[in-house]
Amino acid sequence: MRADLDLPKDALSVAVFRKNVVALWVANTAGPKGQKKEIKKITDLSGRREAIVGKMQANVDLLKSILAESGVSSEKVEFLQVGTTEIGDALRNEKVDALMAVGPVDSKITADAIAITTRAGSTPSFLAIDAAEIIARKHSAYESAGEPVANQ
Repeated sequence: MRADLDLPKDALSVAVFRKNVVALWVANTAGPKGQKKEIKKITDLSGRREAIVGKMQANVDLLKSILAESGVSSEKVEFLQVGTTEIGDALRNEKVDALMAVGPVDSKITADAIAITTRAGSTPSFLAIDAAEIIARKHSAYESAGEPVANQ
């Protein structure tokens, strides 16, 4: 069970087998220069379209928390929930500017989503969640994983 999901009232026990992490990345496609401001940090997502890999409402709620604690109104970001089979088309048709996936560190779904981003003619750039510590303090279901991973 994810800690940010409600447990069934008749649940007797829960075992924790893994922790999920959030990956936020930008699909840097080779489009016309100067057409849009480059996305380098979460605050640049205002006025953009964010694809959330998976159909769980909890992922949308988590992204809204990340945006709010980063100073971005979720009303200024368009959300599109997608499956991995829809990512390539969404990127090629410029339906999304950035993507988010939630899963274990070795998630095949997250790895596939990032790989599809690359195959769609994009070089992904990962966004640091600078507000992770604040989110962890305010929402007991979440915790910060420490230092962000730098782009390579």
